[in-house]
Amino acid sequence: MSDKNIRRRIEIIDIAKCIAIFTVVLGHTSPNSELLRNTPLLTKILYSFHMPLFFFLSGLSMSPKPLKTRDERHLFFRKTVLTLVIPYLLWALIYSNFSFPNLGWILYGSWAALGKTGTVTSLWFLSCLFCARILVQGVFSLLSHSRYGSRRPVYLIPAVICLVIGALFPDRELGYPWCVDIAFTAACCILLGVAVRDGVIKLSVQKAWVLFSLLAASVLFYALLLHRLGDRFVNIMMFKGSYGDPAYAMAFAVLGGFAVLLVSMLLKRAADEWLYDVDLKPMIYLGQHTMGVFLLHKPMLQNIFLPAFHSLLPTGPDLLVRLLAAVVSLVLSFWLCRLVEYYIPELVGIFSKDIIANPVLSQENK
Repeated sequence: MSDKNIRRRIEIIDIAKCIAIFTVVLGHTSPNSELLRNTPLLTKILYSFHMPLFFFLSGLSMSPKPLKTRDERHLFFRKTVLTLVIPYLLWALIYSNFSFPNLGWILYGSWAALGKTGTVTSLWFLSCLFCARILVQGVFSLLSHSRYGSRRPVYLIPAVICLVIGALFPDRELGYPWCVDIAFTAACCILLGVAVRDGVIKLSVQKAWVLFSLLAASVLFYALLLHRLGDRFVNIMMFKGSYGDPAYAMAFAVLGGFAVLLVSMLLKRAADEWLYDVDLKPMIYLGQHTMGVFLLHKPMLQNIFLPAFHSLLPTGPDLLVRLLAAVVSLVLSFWLCRLVEYYIPELVGIFSKDIIANPVLSQENK
């Protein structure tokens, strides 16, 4: 693969992540209590694809490499713990009132358990991603023994298997420890990204009319599915492992995520070929720093900016209030993220290569 294609793929993924994190922030303008009752249609649509999209984009960035030695396995596990588990534990404790019962719920790691502590429930994403990455790496190792392991489309098979397993978990009010049930669905999305990466690269260099046509088709099919379901379009709450009809849930996730990816391709094409004065670097940079925005935005959004804009615009359209609150929260959390990354990068899962590779040796050398 040429350096130009690699750079194009990475930038398209970053732009898509930028769009995805905005949909997450906008989705959080509806509190969880509202999600469980009378959910606005916009929020239902956002929740139908934005979290699966993040897992899918993660898969687009992966190479299916097996871990052949004990050192490689230790390095993978250490890096995964440092970048996901440590931020999860730190922010769960920061946002909650410390007590031993709360610590127990935090260690349980599900969305419902986090809700019992008063912390930010969206941290379930980190515990889920941790388990999903282990599952995916297990798939990589298993398929490495097959002669088809190097062929990306073959990962569609374990993706379907993971989807079926995730759907078979019985519903539990408390959820499962560390969202292991949802992790199978997340692993499906990641493996789907791994499987179609080469196709995404080829698609990104197609003519603009092809991309526009596919975007229109994906939006049209999404709308047709939405119309077909009507009032039966339920809340697809991945954070609870609640999908309604799994087939419809996957269709909405694929169509919505595909639309976002096509929009990112068209934006990249427009900036490169038509609108030379349009700079996508802010979107790309934001897409590279979604972790901090994800960790920081929700409390200020729901406790400060939503009430503030509702007070400033008491008779204003609800969508306008939500958009304003989402944009302000996104921008402020991004700048706070930059401060955190500069002074305490470990809070957002950023560690030096020395610490990831050999934490004991790193301490001894200081």
